[in-house]
Amino acid sequence: MTLDKLKFGTREVIATAVAVLIYVGAECLQRYGVSLGYVTAASYDYFKLRVLVTCTVAAIFGPIVGVIVAVGAAMIVNVLFYGNISMIEVAAYIINGLAIGCYYEKFGVLEGKFKGIRFIDFNVVQALANLFCSTIFTPLLYFLGGKMSLTTGIVKGYESAVGNIIGVAVFGTIILWLTSCLINKNKKGAKYQKVTKV
Repeated sequence: MTLDKLKFGTREVIATAVAVLIYVGAECLQRYGVSLGYVTAASYDYFKLRVLVTCTVAAIFGPIVGVIVAVGAAMIVNVLFYGNISMIEVAAYIINGLAIGCYYEKFGVLEGKFKGIRFIDFNVVQALANLFCSTIFTPLLYFLGGKMSLTTGIVKGYESAVGNIIGVAVFGTIILWLTSCLINKNKKGAKYQKVTKV
């Protein structure tokens, strides 16, 4: 990916706004499910819907949207639910959105090419990004800040990473594949309309 291919136009602005709303809504929904007892607190720790939103948006629209969604939505969620902003958590989401977003052209979702080997590419990148953020980056910063022992942080991070990797692998891949199929269908419909007009 080269810098001249990075763009942030109207489509990306709308995608960012919608993704931030979905991100915050997903967090509200997951917390509401925990409060009602439909979702266990452990499952909330093991799979966060906001990781799914960050990964899929970055894979579709690239690193700029991935980073803006990560920063904006993580800050909103932190302020709404914790009363302060955890810069460690925000930084982890930024790394996740940036790492996955850097490969968005390779995934080819907006070109309708997300299939086959691109499923594997996406899942390798998201797995490595999630593992790095959850088992190395976040625990190390919490340890250096004196908030948690390094061993506890790595164990919790590993448990969280496994849940997030599996959740994104299943739901993220399906979302990206459906998005790619819809784009393909629209392209074919547009070509058919051009042919019938001639």
